[in-house]
Amino acid sequence: MEFILLILSVFAAVVPYFFLILFIWWMDRNEREPFGYVVSSIVWGGVGAIIIGIIFSLILLIPTQMLLGRDLADLLGTIMIAPIVEEIAKGIIIIILLNSLQFDNATDGFVYGAASGLGFAMTENFLYFSQAVGNAQGWLILVFLRTLFTGVMHMTTCSIFGAIVGAVKYNKSMAKKIFLPIIGLGIGMLIHSIWNITAVAQGKSPDSYALVIGIVMLLIALAIIFILFLVSVSHEKSIIIKYLAEEAKTGLLPEQHIHYIANFSQRKKRGWFDHRERGAYIDAAVHLAFRYDQLAHAGSQRKIEKLKEDIEKLRMKIREILTKHQ
Repeated sequence: MEFILLILSVFAAVVPYFFLILFIWWMDRNEREPFGYVVSSIVWGGVGAIIIGIIFSLILLIPTQMLLGRDLADLLGTIMIAPIVEEIAKGIIIIILLNSLQFDNATDGFVYGAASGLGFAMTENFLYFSQAVGNAQGWLILVFLRTLFTGVMHMTTCSIFGAIVGAVKYNKSMAKKIFLPIIGLGIGMLIHSIWNITAVAQGKSPDSYALVIGIVMLLIALAIIFILFLVSVSHEKSIIIKYLAEEAKTGLLPEQHIHYIANFSQRKKRGWFDHRERGAYIDAAVHLAFRYDQLAHAGSQRKIEKLKEDIEKLRMKIREILTKHQ
């Protein structure tokens, strides 16, 4: 029985979150991130962040135990050290991907952050599930609670950081580019800490409503960040319409194409464009709109020159595609 539960632990830890990240990636309809980047974020969260989390938690926990004793140090490790170390570890992949031109805005940061957080949750959940295989009932309860709530907490906290990093990537204010992500990281740490506090309180007092309070707070935070994600996706659509309308006035592309490019549900309709070139055309047009928006907010001369160069390449690509289509 224990071997069966161990095998099931792998599926319980990985499968639900894999489908969740697929759903989030699918929701980013205007310009989906390269799936390789998303997988890299999952792998980082599930391997790199876990290793860093364990190493630095031990580095901080051992001297804390020597100073304060094992019980108090373990409590601080759960409610303070773990949230700080783990949120930083999960967020490293966001910084690594930041220089990529594929990382455009808050929506992209949300996706990469969610992927890293869920990757972390996959590995952490498996470690917990595998330790509980001796008690089938306890294993089921643990799988239910950690899958529905703890993993979602890791996703929420890291996606907050990722979204803020993406939102300020092209901001002209260096102060905002530095301090707003730090605030986002701090918010993630606070949510993580509160969740751990409620879990500890529930363990010490099973009749309390501490875990219920934690669940409610977590769901509120998740709802807020998900609404902001949808707002960001909607804002992307307005950017596409705005800048492609300006390009249509220059004659780069037909104005009637904007409706199809900006509305995901319309893109695969027959008749408006050759299906063999449609994907490349939409991709180039969407990226062109994003580059114009980034250029409008770019601060450094190096970024401005890089964006202008990319804009010209995208305009040339669109001309080539439309020439073939005529």
